[in-house]
Amino acid sequence: MFNINLLGGPRKRQLRVATLANGITIGGESRLDLTLSWAPEYDIYCRRVNDIVPYQAFQTSDGYIILAVGNDTQFERFCELAGRRELAADERFRKNSQRVKFRAALVPQVAALMREKTSSEWLEALNAGGIPCGPINDIAAVFDDPQVRSRGLQLELAHPLAGKVASVANPIRLSESAIDYECAPPQLGQDTDEVLRRILQLDETEIASLRSKQVIA
Repeated sequence: MFNINLLGGPRKRQLRVATLANGITIGGESRLDLTLSWAPEYDIYCRRVNDIVPYQAFQTSDGYIILAVGNDTQFERFCELAGRRELAADERFRKNSQRVKFRAALVPQVAALMREKTSSEWLEALNAGGIPCGPINDIAAVFDDPQVRSRGLQLELAHPLAGKVASVANPIRLSESAIDYECAPPQLGQDTDEVLRRILQLDETEIASLRSKQVIA
């Protein structure tokens, strides 16, 4: 969350943008992975940090999570809670530099361990052990997140053909001005005539001429 104080006029106003909300808004449009990751169909297993091991997405028994073992101490703790202390004692894996070198030997063993428990079981255990981690959510899970629901980031907007369509709210919160959501995204070409009339001040004959020449659809 960050705040911007807007000066001007007799009163100071505040603009708030939550990192979570901003990530969801951008992610919903361009499929970028920010704050909350999206669905597993994007080959998430290959999403990894190359110079830290293990630091990547892993499949669990019911989904995917990010495991971000950032240093040797965290790796020891991970091996202990996973019931594989011998991995931390293995000379190939004691130091991160060695784990990077022997990634191909270590990662499959970690992957097998991760598949033994559910995502929620791993997240609870890893968080309790001070090991960085996080869920990888599909779109449905993202919008079921308590913080996302609390901020009202999912909208339903009236649509002339579909009845209602799901949309994502603006992440910006203004201290004194509500953001209006007047309509759903338009159909292809839905507002062409209105824009030509209002912005370019074309009359119906001119618009019809453009359409007959296939300049506009």
